[in-house]
Amino acid sequence: MTNTRTLLLVLCVGAAACGGGGGGTPDAAPNVEVLDPEPAGAPTGIVVATDTDLSCIGKPPSPATGSAVELTGYVRTLDDPTAETAPPAAMVQAYTSAGDLLGTDYADASKQGRVAVSVSFQGDGFDGYVVVSDPAYLDYRFQSSRLVTSPEVNAFVWLVNDADVTTWESTLGITQDAGNGILFGSIQDCQAFALENVVVQVSGSTDGVYYPDGPVPSLCPTGATCSRPFAAADGTFTNETGRFFLPNVPAGPVTVKVFGRLTAGGPLTLLSSIQTAVTAGGVTGVAMLPRMGAE
Repeated sequence: MTNTRTLLLVLCVGAAACGGGGGGTPDAAPNVEVLDPEPAGAPTGIVVATDTDLSCIGKPPSPATGSAVELTGYVRTLDDPTAETAPPAAMVQAYTSAGDLLGTDYADASKQGRVAVSVSFQGDGFDGYVVVSDPAYLDYRFQSSRLVTSPEVNAFVWLVNDADVTTWESTLGITQDAGNGILFGSIQDCQAFALENVVVQVSGSTDGVYYPDGPVPSLCPTGATCSRPFAAADGTFTNETGRFFLPNVPAGPVTVKVFGRLTAGGPLTLLSSIQTAVTAGGVTGVAMLPRMGAE
């Protein structure tokens, strides 16, 4: 198994934010949900490997040291992920889980789109979401499946435009309804490394989920040939990129769950879950980090 740091719509949360550090396998936990029946083409390989850290699974993150945290990251575009040209000065707004605005900042084009939003929170940490907006791109809503309790956050948001959507439609043979949204995600361990051999379930179904084997089509350099920008029709679980993609998702609340095999021959066990929202005509990105309990 080869772990690579995922770059597609990723919230890379350091070990201090996830809780736990160093290598490790998850503690045994009773009453954890399993995926039964397993979908056709379920992975036979296990998630846990020597370079995988799941020691934080089932545990809360490290306690916050105060009642505020700075959310830092970069806003770039899907067709220029390394910011070869100045990215847009997109507006970044952080909200509580109830939708109350906490803070606003703008991507700094002179610093490759860097942004930092200071937010206060009540309770154990920041459990809200971030909205990135720019007139030339689709609104983008981002959320992590774990509480953020420390400033060790480094988010990469790649904005999507109408041309990207047209490319997906022609590549995948789908029609993206204007009243629906797009769901992106990455699955990570406690050190924010990608997890392969996992199955994604959205609103109770594993159907229709794509597992990219590299950048999405609009990330391919002009004139270049990208190898399998999306998984073939039989791709039914993540590879080493840890990514997934679901187009044409009805607007409204959705529950995303991630399942993986922790032992050879064992069941597909719940690794992560999140309740998020898909917006009409927008993009929703989720960072699926190890669950904090049995959930």
